[in-house]
Amino acid sequence: MRRARNLIRSAIGSSVIAPLLLAGSLGCAGGRDAVGAAEGEATEVESGNEATEQAVAHPALCAYGETIEPYVSFLETLETGPVEYVLGLFETYDVVVLCERSHPEVTQWELIWDITSDERFIDRVGVVFTEYGASSMQPQLDEIMASPDLTDEALHECLIGLMRDMSFWPLWGNQNFFDYLRKLYALNQELPDDKKVRLFLSDIPLDWQAMTKEKLDEGWRKLVWNRDVLMAYRIVTERNRLIEDGSSGKCLVILNYRHAFAPVKNKDGELANNAARYLFEAYPGKVANVLLNTVRPVSAETDFTVKSDLIQDGKWDAAFEVVGNPGLGFDMKDSPFGADSFDLFPFDPAIAALKYEDVFTGFVFYKPLGAQRWVIGVRGLLDDEFVEEVRERCTLAEGTGFAGHFAEFSKNFEADAKDAGDQGVPLNEYVRIQTTADDIPDFRAKLDRWLGDEAM
Repeated sequence: MRRARNLIRSAIGSSVIAPLLLAGSLGCAGGRDAVGAAEGEATEVESGNEATEQAVAHPALCAYGETIEPYVSFLETLETGPVEYVLGLFETYDVVVLCERSHPEVTQWELIWDITSDERFIDRVGVVFTEYGASSMQPQLDEIMASPDLTDEALHECLIGLMRDMSFWPLWGNQNFFDYLRKLYALNQELPDDKKVRLFLSDIPLDWQAMTKEKLDEGWRKLVWNRDVLMAYRIVTERNRLIEDGSSGKCLVILNYRHAFAPVKNKDGELANNAARYLFEAYPGKVANVLLNTVRPVSAETDFTVKSDLIQDGKWDAAFEVVGNPGLGFDMKDSPFGADSFDLFPFDPAIAALKYEDVFTGFVFYKPLGAQRWVIGVRGLLDDEFVEEVRERCTLAEGTGFAGHFAEFSKNFEADAKDAGDQGVPLNEYVRIQTTADDIPDFRAKLDRWLGDEAM
């Protein structure tokens, strides 16, 4: 870890570098509007227009309790939509970190698309860093993006090849990033070279094509456990290089969950090892981070066994529901939301004792929880040959210190394979769309307790 931190120090010179889907339905005072993909419905992620529209003040639509009155009153005064808010941060900051929801959730990538395809982003920023995607795959991504006039079929095959090898997990099968890359390619085809949006993969380097048990074991021990500092090093070094080449240095950084936290001290009094922390320390006063509306984990033995619940017991979501769930963005500071205790990370009492305004610069509400969904699977990704390769990758972890993580991955993979078989769908065409309100105990009741004439 010390060596990795020194790498960042050398990259910046004298500067100091010190899931979660909730799907279901929301309707004011208990009304319900079913959300989900019907059988045969297209699962391709397309951009929504509401993110780019200017929000307007929204009056209360139903009765609510006194407890959430400050939140509702605050929301009724707001007029700035999600895209406007994020782009506005670039007037003050050079680096804006967007805290991603659970990786497979697709609507967040609609918002990211609306931000990064906006003419103002193209003209003034033009650079995106993503947490996932092995940095060693950057030449392959650049080659794809630089290839002119690829047919839809050729582009699909190129991106499938990238997706198969881009993660330190045996497989990255989330459709949202695949569709984002496809749309980014099409956008860049229409832009002059000096306006093309650059995307940098920032995760640890890994080569599945030359993988052995020993290399995987070493990679997890030396790289995966030090991901945060290494991702930050990647972002810092590439950003500095872009500045040297004449770029403004402005960039959007997509980091998931705790990786996007500002510098915070843990129960041992040490600064937590989160990627955004190093960005804040590398560029003092030049970094902002934004939380997307989401849910909070309450327990997690592995990445695949997360149990979640509503932020602030549903107060935030209930307040937005009262005003009609408009897309909005605002600063945490001087808001009732920012003054709330930080219940997004219950695993460390010192961090949990903070307030939201201590951890995030801003907040964006984009799509109510009932409209958020996971789409797992990309058509054409899992042909028979690659299915066997995924299984072989899983066996490489046997006997290592991370065997349990791969075993959980394998369990989920085989469950999808069985589900596909039960449906009579080839795994190569299988796409799972989750709408899992049942994962949140008493979901509707937790919102309704804040709503109605007899609410708290």
